[in-house]
Amino acid sequence: MVAAPVRARFVLVYQDQRVPLPDGEIVVGRSVACQIRFNAPTVSRQHLVLHVTGDTITVENRSTSTGTLLNGRRLTAPSVVAAGDELVLGPRTVRIERLQPGDEVSAYTPRPQPALGLLPDGDDEDITETFEVPDDAVLAAGPQIAFHTCPQCRERVRFDVTLCPACGHRWSADAASVRLGQVTSRNVTEDIAMPAAVMAVYASEAITVDVTITELRKDGLFVPTELLDAPGTACELTLLPDGQAPMVVHGVVTAVRGAAIGGAAAGLDVKFTRLSDGVGLWIDLWLRAASRRG
Repeated sequence: MVAAPVRARFVLVYQDQRVPLPDGEIVVGRSVACQIRFNAPTVSRQHLVLHVTGDTITVENRSTSTGTLLNGRRLTAPSVVAAGDELVLGPRTVRIERLQPGDEVSAYTPRPQPALGLLPDGDDEDITETFEVPDDAVLAAGPQIAFHTCPQCRERVRFDVTLCPACGHRWSADAASVRLGQVTSRNVTEDIAMPAAVMAVYASEAITVDVTITELRKDGLFVPTELLDAPGTACELTLLPDGQAPMVVHGVVTAVRGAAIGGAAAGLDVKFTRLSDGVGLWIDLWLRAASRRG
């Protein structure tokens, strides 16, 4: 049975794009799990949440790095927004507008995992499909990336908490997840020094762990971790090269390497399903440098 369209009373306006805001919770951010997405590196993975109920919209900030501004003032608590109000998240400014009767975008049909739109502009890199995705539904759902997974006791801990309350494990100040909101960018050139290893955050619906990537291919990579996901698991990796903005790639686990035998690391083989042209360029440069190192 097809669900009846739900009339949206508001739209989110970004440049010349208008995205309807139906009743419910709408997450805005950089993660593939968000309903409204921006690619800008300084937009947090889950930056803010719009709670839409009838004629009322409440906005809640979830960014612990750049934060959110409401009409020029830092948002510190959930606040009601009205038509004409502006929200600033990282380098992006959006506006809330009320729909008028008869507007073409006023109808919206709910889906199990709504994705209202990726909103790129001239500063962003368009995300393009590079390989066939065997299970679109799994990738559309996307992983939730809002926590560390403690490597000692598997407790889920919020990213802004660096001490596990269950076992006392402490994430170091240079852990990939801790660094995620502190990375600044520079231009990638042919002469950039490419490291032999790159810090990254691996995230799926089940786990989120800090890793160091040393095995990288054009179509995938190896994630060294003793916390394992099953083959077929959709995942997201945020690469953190020194001096550059975070780079996000999406993938699927194709194989699991068990506990270390003969010195080999345990971990996950991941095949890329999505990456931007810019990330593809960086991988080409990394592989070229690795080849020169022998």
